Amino acid sequence: MSTYGLVIIADLSSEVDGERLVDQVERALNDKDPSQANNLDWRSDPGPLGVQVSIDVPGAVTDSNEEQFFTGLPAGRAVLCVDGDEYGVTFSAWRLTGTQPDLVYLSHLNDPDIDDDGTDAGVAGRIRTGGQAVTELANLYGVSDKPLLSIEKNPTAVTDNLGVIGTPFDPWLDALNLQWPQL
Repeated sequence: MSTYGLVIIADLSSEVDGERLVDQVERALNDKDPSQANNLDWRSDPGPLGVQVSIDVPGAVTDSNEEQFFTGLPAGRAVLCVDGDEYGVTFSAWRLTGTQPDLVYLSHLNDPDIDDDGTDAGVAGRIRTGGQAVTELANLYGVSDKPLLSIEKNPTAVTDNLGVIGTPFDPWLDALNLQWPQL
């Protein structure tokens, strides 16, 4: 079974902002491959900044242009989990500013058993990990940086769970007090 797909968990100030995010994601996916947007499911719940919007798109992947999902959204924050199946997983966090979103953190982890990791050059060129990125991510979510640093030091909690939908992202989500959405 393929695990390809993407999930976004965004904290925004209003339901209107959440609907705008969903529209932007749908539009971006339609531009790439209209069949991907057909699988989009989402929900909105009360969240720490007003609403928390969860978007799940099984079978969808990005072309390293995730910025367009978040451009122009008012102040907020978002994480993006992209499962590339046998090509590993990409976890990114974004500060939403009202204009251009700020990529705070981006980690890509491959299956350690595959020689050709298949890392997209667009992803590889944007990796943003390490102490400063972890500190920014922890500050964005108001959490300790220790669990995030632990993932970077020893990513086996992620890589040992490749091939299971959602599970590879749990270490990051747990560290940020987030949960994989059940849509």
